[in-house]
Order: sequence, then structure tokens, then C-alpha cells
Amino acid sequence: MPNELSVILAVWDDYVDFLPDALASLKMQDTSYELIIVDNASRVPIVVNENCTLIRLDSRVTLGAARNIGTANARCSLVCYMDADDMLVPKILNFLMTQLSSAADLDSIAMRMLAWDAQANEFYESRFPPKIANLFARVPRILAIANAFRHQYPMAAASIHRREAIVAAGGFSTNKYPDDWALANALMARGRVKLVPLPGRVYRIHSRSLDDAPRSVAREGFYLVRKRLMSDPKTSLTIQVLMPLIRVAHALQVRRYPRISPNWSGQESNHSHRSD
Repeated sequence: MPNELSVILAVWDDYVDFLPDALASLKMQDTSYELIIVDNASRVPIVVNENCTLIRLDSRVTLGAARNIGTANARCSLVCYMDADDMLVPKILNFLMTQLSSAADLDSIAMRMLAWDAQANEFYESRFPPKIANLFARVPRILAIANAFRHQYPMAAASIHRREAIVAAGGFSTNKYPDDWALANALMARGRVKLVPLPGRVYRIHSRSLDDAPRSVAREGFYLVRKRLMSDPKTSLTIQVLMPLIRVAHALQVRRYPRISPNWSGQESNHSHRSD
């Protein structure tokens, strides 16, 4: 039976240390898949024994750009984007594929995630996506509006999408942070997504996470989310009218980011071969 799913995993530098755990979680899935690993100009050698397509980039690009390169090389109709520092709950991909395949009008399906403090070896429910997103998800139009205000929908790991829908929505953003929020907005403007209120992804907490962006980077990223919303012809009139309030909501969220994030791995320029 031919593969229906392409798993795309971008990795570089320190994240290479996490790669074996991510690949081990893939082996615990009960479905076949095409594995595409994007070597994002890593300074740490990437050696894999898996049957995969390894794409080596000559210079560092942003995470979103690396994911887009993986999408362009995917041969399957469904795609899943993994991060090297994440792991999947066993046998979750087949569940998601079955759900997606049974609904022709569904473009994407995602699950909640558990946070894992590796040093303390403790698991707890992640704050993302917010629990209220499960209520919003019952009405797609409401979820789309809520997602414009605050990111509500996971795009990586325990999430599967129709590749043609990702391409039609314009792919991941190529700015430093965030890369997936604007794409989630674009998907919701074009079709239906589903959020399953069960954990399917284990999110590893560590000091070099891209989520620990400094405030200046977050401010620019939130501005670009609004810019892409306003330039997208599929964005609803309701969201356009609410944009002044969305701008205020974004400003309040930006204030929660640290002014300085010394360990953030996206602070160096693309040409210095560090993470973006």
C-alpha cells in the first residue's frame, strides 16, 4: 500500500541531540509514512539510519522556510510537520489520518499536547492550545475569529493536513517567529479544521526553544500575522472590521515576552548558521 502521509522534520545544531527521541516516537506509529528530514545547514552532523529523504540546505533559513521546502518535496497527499524536540503519542497518526480521510471537507486535524520537563521528568497539560479553543472549534467561523486574536490551533506534530490545502493557503510564514500562526489563519479562511481535545504530542521544555522569543521579535511577528490577514483576500469581513481590537490583543500578548532572551536560538542572522 503506497504511503499517504509525508512527515516533514526540520533540524539543526543543538536540536540534533533530540532527533533520536522524535524518530523513536515515529517508529511507535501504526501507519506507513514518507519521512523527509530537512538539514537546516546544521553545524552538528545529522546521521540517520532511517529510510528517509534527507535534504541538506547550504545556508540557514527560518523554520517556516525549511518546512516549506519539505512540503515542496513531499510526494503524499497528507503532511505532518514534526519538530526534533517533540514526540508523538504512540499510534496517534493513524487515528488522525482516519479522521481526516473520513471527512472530505476537512483540511486539517490537530490534537492537544502534553508538556514534558525532561530535567524533572514531569508531564503536565500544556497551556497551548488554550482550553477554550475546544469550544470555539465547534463553530469554524468562531474559531477563525478567535485564532486571529490569539493562536488557538497547533500546526505541528500531532497535526495532519492536506498538502494541497497547505499550498493553497500560502505555506508557513518565513519570518523568525511565529511561523505557523498565520498559516493556521489562512487554512481556517479557506476550509474546515478540527481540534481533538486529547493529547497527541509531547512538547519538550528546554532553554533553547523557539517559543522563548525576545519581545522585539514577537512584536514583529505579531505585526506580520496581522499583515498577512489583511492582505489575504479570503480573510472574512468580520476579522477585517475587528482588526483594531486584534491589534490591541496582540500588543497585550507581546508584553508577556521577555525583553531579552539570551538562550533563544533565533537571535543570530540567517547567514551565521544559527536557528531562526
